[in-house]
Amino acid sequence: MAVIIHPRRFKLYRKPSAAQIALLEKDLHSTGLLDNDFVLLVGGIALALHAGEYYRLHADIDLAVFETDIPRFHALAKRNGFTIAERIATGHVSSQYDVSIVRKVSAQKTGTSKHIRAIRNLRPFMFSRRDSFLDVFVYVPNSGFVDAPHYDFRFPKERFFPITRKTLSSGLVLNIPNPLHILDMKRADRRTVNANDLRFYGDLEHSMRTGTSSPKAV
Repeated sequence: MAVIIHPRRFKLYRKPSAAQIALLEKDLHSTGLLDNDFVLLVGGIALALHAGEYYRLHADIDLAVFETDIPRFHALAKRNGFTIAERIATGHVSSQYDVSIVRKVSAQKTGTSKHIRAIRNLRPFMFSRRDSFLDVFVYVPNSGFVDAPHYDFRFPKERFFPITRKTLSSGLVLNIPNPLHILDMKRADRRTVNANDLRFYGDLEHSMRTGTSSPKAV
């Protein structure tokens, strides 16, 4: 087991500066896990990229893989210095940092573990940055649906596909699934939803349905 202090999943509703955006995109690149044909970028960053605008700061990076790609992901993570682990417990250290207790998890057990993390240079006690402590979600196609065991949730495939390729100014190419399924999961996670989120989610979904301009930063 290991104890890790890492950035807290705070939400600061202020449009980030150009320097902050450049740092975020540098962190995405430095993971070494995204420029391929099977790892997906999800979460709030994916929503912002789809909207074409970062509407708030992001303290964490969310990745996802299909259950069938778990062995490939473990191999890729290992090549880039990451260990795949599951979270046992977590708590707050300060307004900006959390502490988590994790343990390694094998590829065979990854699909049944809800709280998966990819952690670079894992040690028994360590401090970790945004680009070295990543959330990883496992998706399971199931007939006309895609299951997200992390949330005990499923959504229609049409809210997950298509998966689009997004190229950042750095040249990094990302795989981003249909953001409608991210909206569904975030709305289901009541711990993280607030008025700012709901307004942005509603505006983004409306813009996708009507083909109008994307929502503006909150």
